[in-house]
Amino acid sequence: MTHAPTAAPAHVHVPKRPVTLLILQIFAGLSGLLPVVAGILNFAGGRQLAEDELVNNIDRIEPGLLDEAGLSEDAFVELMRSTGQWDGFVTGFQGAMATWAGVEIGFGILVLVWTIFARTIWARVLLTVFSVLAFIVHFAAIGTSAMGSDMVGGTLMAAWPCCLLTLVFCWLPPINRYAKAVKPAR
Repeated sequence: MTHAPTAAPAHVHVPKRPVTLLILQIFAGLSGLLPVVAGILNFAGGRQLAEDELVNNIDRIEPGLLDEAGLSEDAFVELMRSTGQWDGFVTGFQGAMATWAGVEIGFGILVLVWTIFARTIWARVLLTVFSVLAFIVHFAAIGTSAMGSDMVGGTLMAAWPCCLLTLVFCWLPPINRYAKAVKPAR
């Protein structure tokens, strides 16, 4: 049995990668990296960070407790320590901080993974979905006191505009044209 010879496929010209794709990858990378950094800082702070945040923000975290007790912040903390309830309070708050840190790290890693494949349409769809979800999660995390220090909150605040810019750059026409032109070359 013989087969007819086939001609080699014609060379498909792959266009130059647009600058907007690079900008998309920068913003998407930052919107993934900043929450990972925030989560790591939160985990690294551990119990001491949780205790410091409770002492500094007790009026924000449990406003009803101060009113009911009729005590100042410092007097309330000393009362909690003297009755042995402080350790449980700190442990619970540390658990909340660890939960938020884990969620932020998880979303950050997923956004970073989709950033690597940003030139493909499926990855940009996932980037869009996870950028919207990450934006909501950042908003919720910053709204709680469980995200730890100002530095952690600051990194999440910096991730907000990066998420929004990722959404904008995902669907710019030059990136869509590039994705369509590259598809036959694969």
